[in-house]
Amino acid sequence: MKIKKGSLTIALSLFFLFGWSQSNVSSLLDSTDVFLEKYVFNGYINYHQIKLDQSIDELIQSYQKINYSSQNKNVRKALLINAYNLKVIQKVVADYPTLSVQAIPRFFLKEDFLLDGNPISLNQLEKKHLLESYDDPRLHFALVCGAKGCPPLKQKAYRPESLNDQLDQVTKDIVNKSYFVRLDENKVYLFKVFEWYKEDFVDRNSTLIQYINQYRTQPISENSTIKFRKYDWSLNALVDDLFGGTKAGNSSLRYIVSSTIPKKGWELKWFNNLYSQSAQNQRNSFFTSSVNVLYGLTDRFNIGATGRYRRVKNQIGDSSAFDLFKSLNASSDRQEVSGIGPLIRWAAVPKWTHFSIQSSLLIPLDKDLSGNALMQPYVDYDGLIWFTQFFNDLTINNKFSIFTEVDFLIEDLGGDNPSRISTPLTAILSYFPFKNYTLYTLASYSPYYEDPSDYFYQLGIGTKYQFTPNYEIELLYSHFDTKFLNKVDGEAATYNLGLRYSY
Repeated sequence: MKIKKGSLTIALSLFFLFGWSQSNVSSLLDSTDVFLEKYVFNGYINYHQIKLDQSIDELIQSYQKINYSSQNKNVRKALLINAYNLKVIQKVVADYPTLSVQAIPRFFLKEDFLLDGNPISLNQLEKKHLLESYDDPRLHFALVCGAKGCPPLKQKAYRPESLNDQLDQVTKDIVNKSYFVRLDENKVYLFKVFEWYKEDFVDRNSTLIQYINQYRTQPISENSTIKFRKYDWSLNALVDDLFGGTKAGNSSLRYIVSSTIPKKGWELKWFNNLYSQSAQNQRNSFFTSSVNVLYGLTDRFNIGATGRYRRVKNQIGDSSAFDLFKSLNASSDRQEVSGIGPLIRWAAVPKWTHFSIQSSLLIPLDKDLSGNALMQPYVDYDGLIWFTQFFNDLTINNKFSIFTEVDFLIEDLGGDNPSRISTPLTAILSYFPFKNYTLYTLASYSPYYEDPSDYFYQLGIGTKYQFTPNYEIELLYSHFDTKFLNKVDGEAATYNLGLRYSY
C-alpha cells in the first residue's frame, strides 16, 4: 500500500508533537511532586522557604507554557487543578509575610495567570475553566485558597491517569474529617463551601446530606439540622520555627499600603481633619473633608479624582474646637465644597513594591474662596493646589513597620497672591499588638518657602482598625505648632477620622 509523502510527514509530525507534549506534561507533574513533597506538610505550606529560593516561579512559567487546548479533557483538568493551587502559593509568596489572602488586594480577581496566552484570574480559572467546564463538585475539595479553612493541599500532583481516584479520595477525606463535617446530636456542622456552592452538590431530587453520605464511612441522618461553620481565612502557613524560618506577624497589615491599586481594583478614602488654633484670645477652626477615589488602570498606574469640602469658624473669647460643628455665623464663618480635580498614583520602580508617587490637582469651585474680593471669611485658596506625594513603607519585624512620606505642595497656583510652596516630611512608626489593630506615632515637619519664611511641625498618636482587609477606620490626634504660634504663645491641634474601602 502506497502512502503519500505529505501524509506521512504530517502523521510523523503529529506523532512526535504528541509524544513531546506527553513527555513534558509527565516531567512537569514530576517536578510538581518534588515541590509539594518539599514544602507541604499536613496541608500547611512553608511559604518562608519558598520565598527564599523562588522555586515556585519556574513551575508557574512551565504551567503557563502548556497548550491547554491541545490536551484531552482529563489531562487539561488535572493540569488546571495543579496550576490553580500553585498560583495561589505564588501569589501568597509575593506578599509574604501576610496574615491572610484577604489582606492582599484583588487576590482572586487580578488577571495574572496566562492560559493559552490569555491573562485570567484565579476566580476565572476556578469558575469558568474548571467548575463550569467539568461540572464536578469534587473539585471544591481539590482546590486550595491559602487559608486554614480550605481543603488541605496534598503532597502529590493531580495526574490524568489517576485523577478520578484522587478526586474521590480528597472528597472522602473532607467529609470524614470532623473539622469539615462535625456531628453534634441532631445537628451537623458543615464546611462553608457546602453553603456557598450548594447548587453544585444538589439537584431537585437530592440533598446535601445525601451527597455527603456517598463518601461518608458513617452516614448522617437525613433528619439532622444543618448548620454551616465559620470559615477560617487565616493563612495556612507552616509553623516556621520547625524549619528555621520566621512566622508571619501582624506587621503585614501596615498603617498604609504604599503600593498602587491592582488592575481593575478600586480604592475609596474619606479623610476628615479638624484643625484648631488658639492665640491672642481668638480661635480659628478649619474642618476639611477630603475624598479620594482611585481605579487601577494597570497594576502600576492608577487614575482617579479628589475633592474637598471646608468649613471655617472664627471665634473670640472662650471656645472649643468642636464649636465648629455648631451653627455658623454668616459674618465670621463659612463653608464650601472648595475644589475637585484629577488624581493619579504611579509605581515608578517595579522592584520597589511598597513605593509609589501620588499627584493631584485641586481646581477651585468658587472665584472668591479667600474672601478678599467680597470681604467674606477665608475658606480656601483662590488658585489651583498641586500636591505630589512620595510614599514608602517598610516592615521592620513582626510587630513594627515604618511609613515615610515626602511631599511637594504648591498652593494658590495662578491666584492673585504669590504661590505658597512647601515640602512636608512625615514619618510614622506603627506597632501591631493584635491582628487587625494598629497603634502608631507620627512626626511631620514642613518649611514654607515664602517671605517671611514659616514652618509647621506636628507630633501625633493614632490607631487603626481593620474590620476586614477591605474596610478600615483610623483615628489620629496631633499637637501642631507654627512660627506664628511660637511668637504669640498660641497652641493648635488636629483631630482626624479616616475611612478606607478597597475592592
